[in-house]
Amino acid sequence: MFEYTFTNVIEVLTPFEVDFDQVKTEVTQTNEYTRNLFKYPNGLILDTYQYRDKVIIKSNRKLEEKDGAVSVVL
Repeated sequence: MFEYTFTNVIEVLTPFEVDFDQVKTEVTQTNEYTRNLFKYPNGLILDTYQYRDKVIIKSNRKLEEKDGAVSVVL
């Protein structure tokens, strides 16, 4: 798993077409963070932890940051 930490607002871009009805999503909230686990039909997993001052993204694929957005590297 790859792990990335961001202190600014980010947008995650996927370089492939996504039918969001096919993406399995699991949301967990605690006093410290909100966790969003996304499992895509093509095997991509994005596990995000949103804290007050940062966002941590864990992914089974490499991500690349550019111009305030994060893209999945195919």
